Amino acid sequence: YYTGFALRALSILGGLSGEPARRATAFLRGRLEGREALVDFFSLLYGAELMKLADDRDVFEGSATTWREEVVRFLESLRRGDGGFAKTAEGDASSTYQTFLVLIALELLENPVREPERVVSFILSQQTDDGGFRELRAARRGGTNPPAAAIGTLRMMGVQEAEVEDRVI
Repeated sequence: YYTGFALRALSILGGLSGEPARRATAFLRGRLEGREALVDFFSLLYGAELMKLADDRDVFEGSATTWREEVVRFLESLRRGDGGFAKTAEGDASSTYQTFLVLIALELLENPVREPERVVSFILSQQTDDGGFRELRAARRGGTNPPAAAIGTLRMMGVQEAEVEDRVI
């Protein structure tokens, strides 16, 4: 997660090349073998994309040829009946923010989202009476991060602002 911040900063400053890029690539490759929290995993995927763009380095070079398929299978295992994604394979509740992160990860893995209309339905079900969005269905009020994740998710799913207003107001 924090490595992702550093890589973005180096990229913005033009310092993500040469030795720093080599070391960052080696670090990211070392993380491919372990299990990461989804936030850290997303940072890993994003970091890999930055390495490709900034210094033409492939973090996934030499990894198992089935790595992407295994990751997609894991992400799909987080899918719940309401169309959202849970934080863990054992979790019962879909999360607004987790759904957003899974969709970004699937996009970075160049894997289409199955049944996008169910994702949209889940996100819209998370909207509160005051117009915000909750993280989990059990929450009574919206927070700060869930609306950003909800809006990002709806945009990724191609839902326009007017469509959201028509559905929820």
